[in-house]
Amino acid sequence: MIKKVTMKKSIILVVLFLSLYSYGQQKIDSASSIIASANPYATKAGEAMYEKGGNAYDAITAAAFTLSVVEPSMSGLGGRLQVIHRNAKGKIKGLDATTQVPEKFNPAEAKEDDGYTTIGVPGVVKGLLELHQAGGVLPLEVVLGPAIDYAKNGFQLLTDEADRIKSAKKELELFPSTKKHFFKNDSLFKGGEVFAQPTLASTLEEIASDKGKSFYQGTTAVNLSKEIQTGGGSLTLTDLAN
Repeated sequence: MIKKVTMKKSIILVVLFLSLYSYGQQKIDSASSIIASANPYATKAGEAMYEKGGNAYDAITAAAFTLSVVEPSMSGLGGRLQVIHRNAKGKIKGLDATTQVPEKFNPAEAKEDDGYTTIGVPGVVKGLLELHQAGGVLPLEVVLGPAIDYAKNGFQLLTDEADRIKSAKKELELFPSTKKHFFKNDSLFKGGEVFAQPTLASTLEEIASDKGKSFYQGTTAVNLSKEIQTGGGSLTLTDLAN
């Protein structure tokens, strides 16, 4: 969970409701900027934006997208986002990008705690893009650069993240997609091992290139809706597009 980011007179408070808990906080502080997150990779991603001449909007967007890569048990592109931000002129705004219920959702068919039938329309991608558009100064390709790099080339999985993934082993084994993503030779990745996610890297590259159009209306949207409906879920292309 991102805690707080400030840049001169700009303040952004972000609550990423993609998880229920936050384990620790990593913080970088300089004379003109502060960034704190639950993960050192995400914090470094935000710091890199400041070093490239970016501001708090760039830093928070970079850190949040990076969290979706390095802490999948806590954050992800399928979640939701709520933000309160104040710009350099002192104007305060709120952004609500919560998960929306699919049009054909039937509560009677979604009694499980997890699985395809429980999946709604993710708001975090659109929310982060709108947040960046509201005040970011760096190109989106630069802002998503760290997240793409970690997903494509891998990173050393932190022990606490490996433990959280391990705690959901039984659930992850139930679905072919999650088993393929989180397992290597029928075993979960351990802390310290390099964890790469090439498919996620491609998705992030598309988001950076077309500002999320592919995620809600293009290739990613088609793949998402097809996978979810095959598994018995109700999310459709129309839901994602709207």
